[in-house]
Amino acid sequence: MKYKNISAEDLLFYLYFGIMVLAKGFGLVSGEPLYKACMIIAILLIIARLAVGYYSRYEYAFVILTLILAFLIWRIAGNQAVIVGALLVVSLKNVSVKRVFQLGAILWSIAFTIQIILQLLNVVPRDFVIHDKLHLGYVIRWALGYSHPNVLQISYVVLISYVFYAVRMNVKKLTEAVLLSFAGACYIFLYSISITGMIYYLIFVGLLVTFEFLRVKGVPRGILERTVLQMVFPAAVGISVLGPLMLYGKAFDLVNRITTTRLYLSRYFLTNYGITAFGKDFSGLTAGLNLDCSYTNLLVYGGAVVFAFTCILYIGMINDTVREQRSWENSVKMAIIFSSVVAGISEPFLFNGSYKNLTLIFLGVWVYNKMSAYSKQTGCKCRSLMPVSKTVKVVVPDLEKLKMCRGISRSAWKIILTVCIICAVVGGSMYGRFAQMPQEVYALRISCDTDENSVNVFMSPEQIQQIRNGGDAWVLNYKDQNTPMLRFDGNIIKLEYLRGIVSSALWCAIVGGLITAAVEEKKKRDVHK
Repeated sequence: MKYKNISAEDLLFYLYFGIMVLAKGFGLVSGEPLYKACMIIAILLIIARLAVGYYSRYEYAFVILTLILAFLIWRIAGNQAVIVGALLVVSLKNVSVKRVFQLGAILWSIAFTIQIILQLLNVVPRDFVIHDKLHLGYVIRWALGYSHPNVLQISYVVLISYVFYAVRMNVKKLTEAVLLSFAGACYIFLYSISITGMIYYLIFVGLLVTFEFLRVKGVPRGILERTVLQMVFPAAVGISVLGPLMLYGKAFDLVNRITTTRLYLSRYFLTNYGITAFGKDFSGLTAGLNLDCSYTNLLVYGGAVVFAFTCILYIGMINDTVREQRSWENSVKMAIIFSSVVAGISEPFLFNGSYKNLTLIFLGVWVYNKMSAYSKQTGCKCRSLMPVSKTVKVVVPDLEKLKMCRGISRSAWKIILTVCIICAVVGGSMYGRFAQMPQEVYALRISCDTDENSVNVFMSPEQIQQIRNGGDAWVLNYKDQNTPMLRFDGNIIKLEYLRGIVSSALWCAIVGGLITAAVEEKKKRDVHK
Protein backbone atom coordinates (compact mmCIF):
# COMPACT_ATOMS: atom_id res chain seq x y z
CA MET A 1 0.00 0.00 0.00
CA LYS A 2 1.12 3.52 -0.72
CA TYR A 3 -0.32 7.02 -0.73
CA LYS A 4 -0.85 8.83 -3.99
CA ASN A 5 -2.40 12.12 -5.05
CA ILE A 6 -5.08 11.57 -7.68
CA SER A 7 -7.25 14.05 -9.53
CA ALA A 8 -10.93 14.56 -8.81
CA GLU A 9 -11.63 13.06 -12.25
CA ASP A 10 -9.83 9.83 -11.34
CA LEU A 11 -11.41 9.68 -7.90
CA LEU A 12 -14.89 9.91 -9.42
CA PHE A 13 -14.08 7.08 -11.83
CA TYR A 14 -12.68 4.76 -9.17
CA LEU A 15 -15.71 5.37 -6.95
CA TYR A 16 -18.03 4.57 -9.87
CA PHE A 17 -16.06 1.51 -10.90
CA GLY A 18 -15.77 0.23 -7.34
CA ILE A 19 -19.52 0.54 -6.74
CA MET A 20 -20.38 -1.36 -9.92
CA VAL A 21 -17.78 -4.08 -9.34
CA LEU A 22 -19.02 -4.68 -5.80
CA ALA A 23 -22.67 -4.60 -6.89
CA LYS A 24 -22.13 -7.27 -9.51
CA GLY A 25 -19.51 -9.12 -7.50
CA PHE A 26 -22.11 -9.60 -4.76
CA GLY A 27 -24.59 -10.89 -7.34
CA LEU A 28 -27.04 -7.98 -7.39
CA VAL A 29 -29.37 -8.08 -10.38
CA SER A 30 -31.44 -5.52 -12.25
CA GLY A 31 -34.67 -4.72 -10.48
CA GLU A 32 -33.40 -5.07 -6.93
CA PRO A 33 -33.70 -1.83 -4.90
CA LEU A 34 -30.05 -1.92 -3.84
CA TYR A 35 -28.90 -2.37 -7.44
CA LYS A 36 -31.11 0.52 -8.54
CA ALA A 37 -29.48 2.69 -5.89
CA CYS A 38 -26.03 1.65 -7.11
CA MET A 39 -26.99 2.50 -10.70
CA ILE A 40 -28.26 5.95 -9.72
CA ILE A 41 -25.06 6.71 -7.80
CA ALA A 42 -22.97 5.37 -10.69
CA ILE A 43 -24.75 7.60 -13.20
CA LEU A 44 -24.28 10.67 -10.99
CA LEU A 45 -20.57 9.90 -10.57
CA ILE A 46 -20.09 9.53 -14.34
CA ILE A 47 -21.93 12.80 -14.99
CA ALA A 48 -19.66 14.51 -12.45
CA ARG A 49 -16.58 12.94 -14.05
CA LEU A 50 -17.62 14.09 -17.51
CA ALA A 51 -18.19 17.60 -16.11
CA VAL A 52 -14.78 18.02 -14.44
CA GLY A 53 -12.75 16.14 -17.09
CA TYR A 54 -11.09 17.69 -20.15
CA TYR A 55 -12.49 16.55 -23.50
CA SER A 56 -12.10 17.66 -27.10
CA ARG A 57 -15.17 18.38 -29.21
CA TYR A 58 -14.74 14.99 -30.91
CA GLU A 59 -14.71 13.25 -27.54
CA TYR A 60 -17.74 15.21 -26.38
CA ALA A 61 -19.53 14.18 -29.58
CA PHE A 62 -18.67 10.52 -28.95
CA VAL A 63 -19.86 10.69 -25.33
CA ILE A 64 -23.11 12.47 -26.18
CA LEU A 65 -24.00 10.24 -29.13
CA THR A 66 -23.15 7.06 -27.18
CA LEU A 67 -25.26 8.04 -24.17
CA ILE A 68 -28.17 9.26 -26.31
CA LEU A 69 -28.15 5.96 -28.19
CA ALA A 70 -28.03 3.99 -24.93
CA PHE A 71 -30.88 5.91 -23.30
CA LEU A 72 -32.93 5.77 -26.52
CA ILE A 73 -32.66 1.97 -26.55
CA TRP A 74 -33.57 1.89 -22.87
CA ARG A 75 -36.71 3.94 -23.48
CA ILE A 76 -37.78 1.95 -26.55
CA ALA A 77 -36.77 -1.59 -25.59
CA GLY A 78 -36.34 -1.33 -21.83
CA ASN A 79 -32.75 -2.55 -22.30
CA GLN A 80 -30.78 -1.24 -19.32
CA ALA A 81 -27.75 -3.35 -20.23
CA VAL A 82 -26.74 -0.97 -23.02
CA ILE A 83 -26.62 1.89 -20.50
CA VAL A 84 -24.36 -0.12 -18.19
CA GLY A 85 -21.90 -0.82 -21.02
CA ALA A 86 -22.07 2.72 -22.41
CA LEU A 87 -21.32 4.29 -19.01
CA LEU A 88 -18.22 2.17 -18.62
CA VAL A 89 -16.91 2.93 -22.11
CA VAL A 90 -17.41 6.72 -21.94
CA SER A 91 -15.81 6.91 -18.46
CA LEU A 92 -12.40 5.56 -19.47
CA LYS A 93 -10.52 8.64 -20.67
CA ASN A 94 -7.07 9.07 -19.10
CA VAL A 95 -7.53 5.94 -17.02
CA SER A 96 -4.69 3.54 -16.19
CA VAL A 97 -5.77 0.07 -17.33
CA LYS A 98 -3.36 -1.50 -14.87
CA ARG A 99 -4.85 0.46 -11.97
CA VAL A 100 -8.40 -0.44 -13.04
CA PHE A 101 -7.55 -4.14 -13.07
CA GLN A 102 -5.77 -3.91 -9.72
CA LEU A 103 -8.85 -2.32 -8.15
CA GLY A 104 -11.06 -4.88 -9.86
CA ALA A 105 -8.88 -7.75 -8.64
CA ILE A 106 -9.14 -6.61 -5.02
CA LEU A 107 -12.85 -5.80 -4.96
CA TRP A 108 -14.02 -8.76 -7.05
CA SER A 109 -11.91 -11.15 -4.95
CA ILE A 110 -13.47 -9.82 -1.75
CA ALA A 111 -17.02 -9.98 -3.08
CA PHE A 112 -16.60 -13.41 -4.69
CA THR A 113 -15.03 -14.97 -1.59
CA ILE A 114 -17.68 -13.56 0.75
CA GLN A 115 -20.41 -14.83 -1.57
CA ILE A 116 -19.00 -18.35 -1.56
CA ILE A 117 -18.50 -18.47 2.23
CA LEU A 118 -21.99 -17.14 3.02
CA GLN A 119 -23.54 -19.67 0.66
CA LEU A 120 -21.58 -22.63 1.97
CA LEU A 121 -22.50 -21.70 5.54
CA ASN A 122 -26.18 -21.38 4.55
CA VAL A 123 -26.28 -17.84 5.90
CA VAL A 124 -28.29 -16.69 2.87
CA PRO A 125 -30.73 -18.63 0.65
CA ARG A 126 -29.16 -20.69 -2.12
CA ASP A 127 -30.06 -20.40 -5.80
CA PHE A 128 -29.86 -23.59 -7.85
CA VAL A 129 -31.14 -25.58 -10.80
CA ILE A 130 -31.40 -29.36 -11.14
CA HIS A 131 -30.16 -30.76 -14.45
CA ASP A 132 -29.19 -34.10 -15.94
CA LYS A 133 -25.42 -33.57 -16.30
CA LEU A 134 -22.26 -35.53 -17.10
CA HIS A 135 -24.11 -38.87 -17.26
CA LEU A 136 -24.64 -38.64 -13.50
CA GLY A 137 -28.39 -38.32 -13.73
CA TYR A 138 -30.08 -35.38 -12.05
CA VAL A 139 -27.75 -33.28 -9.89
CA ILE A 140 -28.00 -29.94 -8.13
CA ARG A 141 -26.12 -27.13 -9.83
CA TRP A 142 -25.48 -24.46 -7.22
CA ALA A 143 -25.18 -20.78 -8.18
CA LEU A 144 -23.62 -19.88 -4.79
CA GLY A 145 -25.06 -16.38 -4.65
CA TYR A 146 -25.23 -15.63 -8.36
CA SER A 147 -28.20 -15.76 -10.71
CA HIS A 148 -27.23 -19.03 -12.41
CA PRO A 149 -24.51 -21.72 -12.08
CA ASN A 150 -23.00 -20.58 -15.39
CA VAL A 151 -22.73 -17.07 -13.96
CA LEU A 152 -20.84 -18.49 -10.98
CA GLN A 153 -18.23 -20.14 -13.20
CA ILE A 154 -17.92 -17.06 -15.42
CA SER A 155 -17.52 -14.88 -12.33
CA TYR A 156 -14.53 -17.00 -11.38
CA VAL A 157 -12.97 -16.47 -14.83
CA VAL A 158 -13.52 -12.71 -14.39
CA LEU A 159 -11.70 -12.92 -11.04
CA ILE A 160 -8.60 -14.62 -12.40
CA SER A 161 -8.63 -12.29 -15.44
CA TYR A 162 -8.43 -9.30 -13.11
CA VAL A 163 -5.61 -10.92 -11.12
CA PHE A 164 -3.51 -12.04 -14.10
CA TYR A 165 -3.57 -8.58 -15.69
CA ALA A 166 -2.94 -6.82 -12.37
CA VAL A 167 0.14 -8.84 -11.38
CA ARG A 168 3.07 -9.29 -13.75
CA MET A 169 4.53 -12.80 -13.59
CA ASN A 170 7.62 -14.61 -14.79
CA VAL A 171 7.48 -18.15 -16.19
CA LYS A 172 7.73 -19.81 -12.76
CA LYS A 173 5.09 -17.61 -11.18
CA LEU A 174 2.80 -18.04 -14.19
CA THR A 175 3.07 -21.82 -13.93
CA GLU A 176 2.21 -21.72 -10.24
CA ALA A 177 -0.65 -19.28 -10.82
CA VAL A 178 -2.13 -21.37 -13.65
CA LEU A 179 -2.04 -24.55 -11.54
CA LEU A 180 -3.60 -22.73 -8.59
CA SER A 181 -6.28 -21.16 -10.80
CA PHE A 182 -7.04 -24.56 -12.33
CA ALA A 183 -7.58 -26.05 -8.88
CA GLY A 184 -9.93 -23.16 -8.11
CA ALA A 185 -11.78 -23.64 -11.40
CA CYS A 186 -12.27 -27.34 -10.64
CA TYR A 187 -13.60 -26.50 -7.17
CA ILE A 188 -16.10 -24.00 -8.56
CA PHE A 189 -17.03 -26.47 -11.31
CA LEU A 190 -17.79 -29.07 -8.64
CA TYR A 191 -20.69 -26.83 -7.59
CA SER A 192 -21.70 -25.18 -10.87
CA ILE A 193 -21.26 -28.11 -13.28
CA SER A 194 -20.98 -25.36 -15.90
CA ILE A 195 -19.39 -26.86 -19.00
CA THR A 196 -19.50 -23.61 -20.98
CA GLY A 197 -17.96 -21.72 -18.05
CA MET A 198 -15.17 -24.28 -17.71
CA ILE A 199 -14.48 -24.12 -21.45
CA TYR A 200 -14.26 -20.33 -21.15
CA TYR A 201 -11.66 -20.75 -18.39
CA LEU A 202 -9.62 -23.28 -20.39
CA ILE A 203 -9.62 -21.06 -23.49
CA PHE A 204 -8.45 -18.07 -21.44
CA VAL A 205 -5.63 -19.95 -19.73
CA GLY A 206 -4.66 -21.76 -22.94
CA LEU A 207 -4.39 -18.49 -24.86
CA LEU A 208 -2.47 -16.78 -22.05
CA VAL A 209 0.09 -19.59 -21.83
CA THR A 210 0.44 -19.66 -25.63
CA PHE A 211 0.95 -15.91 -26.00
CA GLU A 212 3.42 -15.86 -23.11
CA PHE A 213 5.35 -18.81 -24.56
CA LEU A 214 5.71 -16.97 -27.88
CA ARG A 215 6.76 -13.78 -26.07
CA VAL A 216 9.39 -15.50 -23.90
CA LYS A 217 10.78 -17.33 -26.94
CA GLY A 218 11.03 -14.03 -28.81
CA VAL A 219 8.77 -15.14 -31.66
CA PRO A 220 7.60 -12.06 -33.59
CA ARG A 221 3.90 -11.76 -34.35
CA GLY A 222 3.72 -12.50 -38.06
CA ILE A 223 1.02 -11.78 -40.60
CA LEU A 224 -0.44 -15.30 -40.29
CA GLU A 225 -0.98 -14.96 -36.52
CA ARG A 226 -2.43 -11.47 -36.90
CA THR A 227 -4.79 -12.57 -39.67
CA VAL A 228 -6.06 -15.58 -37.73
CA LEU A 229 -6.67 -13.47 -34.63
CA GLN A 230 -8.41 -10.74 -36.64
CA MET A 231 -10.86 -13.32 -37.99
CA VAL A 232 -11.98 -14.57 -34.56
CA PHE A 233 -14.48 -11.78 -33.87
CA PRO A 234 -16.12 -11.78 -37.33
CA ALA A 235 -16.32 -15.58 -37.15
CA ALA A 236 -17.99 -15.46 -33.72
CA VAL A 237 -20.51 -12.89 -34.93
CA GLY A 238 -21.15 -14.84 -38.12
CA ILE A 239 -21.72 -18.12 -36.30
CA SER A 240 -24.06 -16.42 -33.84
CA VAL A 241 -26.16 -14.36 -36.24
CA LEU A 242 -25.95 -16.17 -39.60
CA GLY A 243 -25.52 -19.72 -38.31
CA PRO A 244 -29.09 -20.08 -36.98
CA LEU A 245 -30.48 -18.91 -40.34
CA MET A 246 -28.15 -20.76 -42.72
CA LEU A 247 -27.75 -24.18 -41.07
CA TYR A 248 -30.40 -26.85 -41.67
CA GLY A 249 -30.96 -30.53 -41.13
CA LYS A 250 -28.30 -32.61 -39.41
CA ALA A 251 -25.80 -29.74 -39.38
CA PHE A 252 -28.25 -27.55 -37.47
CA ASP A 253 -29.14 -30.38 -35.08
CA LEU A 254 -25.46 -31.08 -34.36
CA VAL A 255 -24.52 -27.47 -33.62
CA ASN A 256 -27.74 -26.95 -31.67
CA ARG A 257 -26.97 -29.97 -29.51
CA ILE A 258 -23.39 -28.79 -28.91
CA THR A 259 -24.64 -25.35 -27.87
CA THR A 260 -27.48 -26.86 -25.76
CA THR A 261 -30.36 -25.39 -27.82
CA ARG A 262 -28.81 -21.92 -28.05
CA LEU A 263 -28.83 -22.09 -31.85
CA TYR A 264 -32.55 -22.92 -31.86
CA LEU A 265 -33.34 -20.03 -29.52
CA SER A 266 -31.35 -17.62 -31.70
CA ARG A 267 -33.29 -18.79 -34.77
CA TYR A 268 -36.57 -18.48 -32.88
CA PHE A 269 -35.93 -14.85 -31.94
CA LEU A 270 -34.51 -13.85 -35.33
CA THR A 271 -37.32 -15.39 -37.36
CA ASN A 272 -40.26 -14.63 -35.06
CA TYR A 273 -39.37 -11.16 -33.83
CA GLY A 274 -36.97 -9.92 -36.49
CA ILE A 275 -34.49 -7.07 -36.19
CA THR A 276 -35.28 -3.42 -35.46
CA ALA A 277 -33.13 -0.31 -35.37
CA PHE A 278 -33.30 0.19 -31.60
CA GLY A 279 -34.38 -3.16 -30.20
CA LYS A 280 -37.64 -4.49 -28.80
CA ASP A 281 -39.15 -4.85 -25.35
CA PHE A 282 -39.25 -8.55 -24.44
CA SER A 283 -40.22 -8.13 -20.80
CA GLY A 284 -43.43 -10.06 -21.37
CA LEU A 285 -41.75 -13.25 -22.57
CA THR A 286 -41.90 -16.44 -20.53
CA ALA A 287 -38.90 -17.21 -18.32
CA GLY A 288 -37.89 -20.23 -20.41
CA LEU A 289 -37.11 -18.14 -23.50
CA ASN A 290 -33.59 -16.87 -22.82
CA LEU A 291 -31.35 -15.58 -25.58
CA ASP A 292 -27.97 -16.70 -24.26
CA CYS A 293 -25.83 -15.80 -27.28
CA SER A 294 -24.24 -12.39 -26.61
CA TYR A 295 -24.22 -11.25 -30.23
CA THR A 296 -27.77 -12.25 -31.08
CA ASN A 297 -28.83 -10.82 -27.73
CA LEU A 298 -27.32 -7.45 -28.60
CA LEU A 299 -28.80 -7.49 -32.10
CA VAL A 300 -32.33 -8.44 -31.05
CA TYR A 301 -32.58 -6.67 -27.67
CA GLY A 302 -30.42 -3.65 -28.53
CA GLY A 303 -31.15 -3.22 -32.22
CA ALA A 304 -29.19 -3.03 -35.45
CA VAL A 305 -27.72 0.42 -34.80
CA VAL A 306 -25.91 -0.38 -31.54
CA PHE A 307 -24.98 -3.81 -32.90
CA ALA A 308 -23.25 -2.34 -35.97
CA PHE A 309 -21.64 0.41 -33.86
CA THR A 310 -20.27 -2.16 -31.38
CA CYS A 311 -18.95 -4.48 -34.10
CA ILE A 312 -17.08 -1.64 -35.81
CA LEU A 313 -15.42 -0.60 -32.55
CA TYR A 314 -14.45 -4.18 -31.66
CA ILE A 315 -12.93 -4.83 -35.08
CA GLY A 316 -10.89 -1.63 -34.83
CA MET A 317 -9.69 -2.38 -31.30
CA ILE A 318 -8.72 -5.97 -32.16
CA ASN A 319 -6.87 -4.92 -35.31
CA ASP A 320 -4.74 -2.50 -33.27
CA THR A 321 -4.28 -4.92 -30.37
CA VAL A 322 -2.78 -7.68 -32.52
CA ARG A 323 -0.26 -5.15 -33.88
CA GLU A 324 1.04 -4.22 -30.43
CA GLN A 325 4.45 -5.39 -29.26
CA ARG A 326 4.45 -8.58 -27.23
CA SER A 327 4.42 -7.94 -23.49
CA TRP A 328 2.89 -9.44 -20.38
CA GLU A 329 0.01 -6.97 -20.48
CA ASN A 330 -0.58 -7.64 -24.17
CA SER A 331 -0.61 -11.41 -23.60
CA VAL A 332 -3.23 -11.16 -20.85
CA LYS A 333 -5.18 -8.54 -22.79
CA MET A 334 -5.41 -10.74 -25.88
CA ALA A 335 -6.29 -13.81 -23.79
CA ILE A 336 -9.13 -11.85 -22.18
CA ILE A 337 -10.37 -10.45 -25.49
CA PHE A 338 -10.36 -13.63 -27.56
CA SER A 339 -11.59 -15.98 -24.83
CA SER A 340 -14.47 -13.57 -24.16
CA VAL A 341 -15.26 -13.24 -27.86
CA VAL A 342 -15.52 -17.03 -28.19
CA ALA A 343 -17.44 -17.45 -24.93
CA GLY A 344 -19.94 -14.85 -26.14
CA ILE A 345 -21.23 -17.34 -28.70
CA SER A 346 -22.89 -19.38 -25.95
CA GLU A 347 -23.11 -16.98 -22.99
CA PRO A 348 -24.85 -13.56 -22.72
CA PHE A 349 -22.39 -11.83 -20.37
CA LEU A 350 -20.73 -9.64 -23.03
CA PHE A 351 -23.66 -7.26 -23.48
CA ASN A 352 -26.23 -8.04 -20.78
CA GLY A 353 -25.15 -5.49 -18.16
CA SER A 354 -23.53 -8.08 -15.89
CA TYR A 355 -20.29 -6.03 -15.68
CA LYS A 356 -18.29 -9.15 -16.51
CA ASN A 357 -17.19 -8.08 -19.99
CA LEU A 358 -13.67 -6.87 -19.25
CA THR A 359 -13.03 -6.24 -22.95
CA LEU A 360 -15.12 -3.06 -22.61
CA ILE A 361 -12.29 -1.60 -20.51
CA PHE A 362 -9.84 -2.10 -23.37
CA LEU A 363 -12.45 -0.83 -25.85
CA GLY A 364 -13.08 2.42 -24.00
CA VAL A 365 -9.37 3.16 -23.55
CA TRP A 366 -8.75 2.39 -27.24
CA VAL A 367 -11.51 4.76 -28.38
CA TYR A 368 -10.16 7.65 -26.33
CA ASN A 369 -6.58 6.99 -27.44
CA LYS A 370 -7.72 7.16 -31.06
CA MET A 371 -9.70 10.37 -30.56
CA SER A 372 -6.93 11.96 -28.50
CA ALA A 373 -4.43 11.30 -31.30
CA TYR A 374 -6.85 12.74 -33.87
CA SER A 375 -7.53 15.79 -31.71
CA LYS A 376 -3.80 16.52 -31.43
CA GLN A 377 -3.39 16.00 -35.14
CA THR A 378 -6.13 18.50 -35.95
CA GLY A 379 -5.12 20.94 -33.22
CA CYS A 380 -8.38 20.52 -31.32
CA LYS A 381 -8.01 21.60 -27.70
CA CYS A 382 -9.58 19.89 -24.70
CA ARG A 383 -11.87 21.85 -22.40
CA SER A 384 -13.64 21.16 -19.13
CA LEU A 385 -17.16 22.19 -18.20
CA MET A 386 -16.24 22.48 -14.50
CA PRO A 387 -12.46 22.49 -14.05
CA VAL A 388 -11.27 21.17 -10.68
CA SER A 389 -7.56 21.47 -9.98
CA LYS A 390 -7.50 19.98 -6.48
CA THR A 391 -6.08 16.51 -5.90
CA VAL A 392 -6.98 13.95 -3.25
CA LYS A 393 -4.53 11.76 -1.32
CA VAL A 394 -5.73 8.16 -1.27
CA VAL A 395 -4.33 4.76 -0.38
CA VAL A 396 -3.48 2.92 -3.58
CA PRO A 397 -2.76 -0.82 -3.57
CA ASP A 398 0.27 -1.76 -5.63
CA LEU A 399 -0.11 -5.44 -6.42
CA GLU A 400 3.10 -5.44 -8.43
CA LYS A 401 5.06 -5.00 -5.19
CA LEU A 402 2.78 -7.11 -3.02
CA LYS A 403 4.62 -10.24 -1.92
CA MET A 404 2.46 -12.41 0.24
CA CYS A 405 4.28 -14.33 2.97
CA ARG A 406 7.44 -12.40 2.07
CA GLY A 407 10.51 -13.63 3.87
CA ILE A 408 9.07 -16.92 5.12
CA SER A 409 11.84 -19.48 5.19
CA ARG A 410 11.82 -22.85 3.44
CA SER A 411 11.43 -24.64 6.80
CA ALA A 412 8.45 -22.42 7.65
CA TRP A 413 6.86 -23.23 4.30
CA LYS A 414 7.22 -26.92 5.08
CA ILE A 415 5.45 -26.39 8.38
CA ILE A 416 2.64 -24.45 6.70
CA LEU A 417 2.22 -27.12 4.01
CA THR A 418 2.18 -29.88 6.64
CA VAL A 419 -0.47 -28.07 8.66
CA CYS A 420 -2.58 -27.56 5.49
CA ILE A 421 -2.42 -31.27 4.67
CA ILE A 422 -3.28 -32.30 8.22
CA CYS A 423 -6.19 -29.84 8.40
CA ALA A 424 -7.48 -30.99 5.02
CA VAL A 425 -7.40 -34.64 6.03
CA VAL A 426 -9.02 -33.96 9.40
CA GLY A 427 -11.68 -31.66 7.97
CA GLY A 428 -12.61 -33.96 5.11
CA SER A 429 -12.60 -37.04 7.33
CA MET A 430 -14.78 -35.39 9.97
CA TYR A 431 -17.37 -34.44 7.38
CA GLY A 432 -17.24 -37.87 5.78
CA ARG A 433 -17.71 -39.56 9.14
CA PHE A 434 -20.32 -37.38 10.84
CA ALA A 435 -22.28 -35.63 8.05
CA GLN A 436 -25.96 -36.61 8.07
CA MET A 437 -27.01 -36.92 4.45
CA PRO A 438 -30.65 -37.09 3.34
CA GLN A 439 -32.24 -40.04 1.60
CA GLU A 440 -34.07 -37.86 -0.94
CA VAL A 441 -34.31 -34.29 -2.21
CA TYR A 442 -37.44 -32.27 -3.04
CA ALA A 443 -37.52 -29.15 -5.24
CA LEU A 444 -40.09 -27.12 -7.14
CA ARG A 445 -40.54 -28.41 -10.66
CA ILE A 446 -39.86 -24.92 -12.04
CA SER A 447 -36.31 -25.22 -10.61
CA CYS A 448 -35.68 -28.50 -12.44
CA ASP A 449 -34.89 -29.13 -16.09
CA THR A 450 -36.41 -32.61 -16.37
CA ASP A 451 -38.38 -34.63 -18.89
CA GLU A 452 -42.16 -34.51 -18.91
CA ASN A 453 -42.44 -38.06 -17.55
CA SER A 454 -41.25 -36.99 -14.09
CA VAL A 455 -43.98 -37.51 -11.51
CA ASN A 456 -45.25 -34.37 -9.80
CA VAL A 457 -45.48 -34.31 -6.02
CA PHE A 458 -47.89 -32.03 -4.15
CA MET A 459 -47.43 -31.46 -0.43
CA SER A 460 -49.04 -29.27 2.19
CA PRO A 461 -47.02 -26.91 4.42
CA GLU A 462 -47.54 -29.35 7.30
CA GLN A 463 -46.02 -32.21 5.29
CA ILE A 464 -43.06 -30.05 4.30
CA GLN A 465 -42.42 -29.07 7.90
CA GLN A 466 -42.63 -32.71 8.97
CA ILE A 467 -40.08 -33.72 6.31
CA ARG A 468 -37.72 -30.95 7.38
CA ASN A 469 -38.02 -31.87 11.03
CA GLY A 470 -37.32 -35.52 10.28
CA GLY A 471 -33.96 -34.77 8.67
CA ASP A 472 -34.22 -37.62 6.17
CA ALA A 473 -34.89 -35.33 3.21
CA TRP A 474 -33.90 -31.89 1.90
CA VAL A 475 -36.59 -29.50 0.75
CA LEU A 476 -34.67 -27.01 -1.39
CA ASN A 477 -37.61 -24.68 -2.03
CA TYR A 478 -41.36 -24.63 -1.59
CA LYS A 479 -44.29 -22.42 -2.57
CA ASP A 480 -47.65 -23.97 -1.70
CA GLN A 481 -49.58 -27.21 -1.87
CA ASN A 482 -50.82 -26.48 -5.40
CA THR A 483 -47.36 -25.98 -6.93
CA PRO A 484 -45.77 -29.17 -8.31
CA MET A 485 -42.53 -30.48 -6.85
CA LEU A 486 -40.20 -33.30 -7.85
CA ARG A 487 -38.43 -35.93 -5.79
CA PHE A 488 -34.82 -37.05 -6.41
CA ASP A 489 -32.42 -39.58 -4.93
CA GLY A 490 -29.32 -41.55 -5.94
CA ASN A 491 -26.35 -39.66 -7.41
CA ILE A 492 -27.80 -36.30 -6.41
CA ILE A 493 -27.12 -37.27 -2.77
CA LYS A 494 -23.71 -38.79 -3.50
CA LEU A 495 -22.52 -35.61 -5.24
CA GLU A 496 -23.61 -33.46 -2.28
CA TYR A 497 -21.67 -35.79 0.01
CA LEU A 498 -18.56 -35.39 -2.16
CA ARG A 499 -18.97 -31.62 -2.23
CA GLY A 500 -19.17 -31.52 1.55
CA ILE A 501 -15.98 -33.55 1.96
CA VAL A 502 -14.04 -31.44 -0.56
CA SER A 503 -15.24 -28.11 0.88
CA SER A 504 -14.51 -29.17 4.46
CA ALA A 505 -11.02 -30.28 3.48
CA LEU A 506 -10.31 -27.16 1.43
CA TRP A 507 -11.51 -24.53 3.88
CA CYS A 508 -9.92 -26.27 6.87
CA ALA A 509 -6.63 -26.28 4.95
CA ILE A 510 -6.98 -22.59 4.07
CA VAL A 511 -7.78 -21.55 7.64
CA GLY A 512 -5.04 -23.74 9.10
CA GLY A 513 -2.51 -22.46 6.57
CA LEU A 514 -3.36 -18.80 7.20
CA ILE A 515 -3.11 -19.20 10.98
CA THR A 516 0.21 -21.02 10.68
CA ALA A 517 1.56 -18.39 8.27
CA ALA A 518 0.58 -15.65 10.73
CA VAL A 519 2.31 -17.49 13.57
CA GLU A 520 5.49 -17.97 11.51
CA GLU A 521 5.44 -14.31 10.51
CA LYS A 522 5.15 -13.30 14.16
CA LYS A 523 8.06 -15.56 15.08
CA LYS A 524 10.20 -13.93 12.40
CA ARG A 525 9.35 -10.44 13.67
CA ASP A 526 10.08 -11.42 17.28
CA VAL A 527 13.52 -12.70 16.24
CA HIS A 528 14.35 -9.37 14.57
CA LYS A 529 13.35 -7.29 17.59
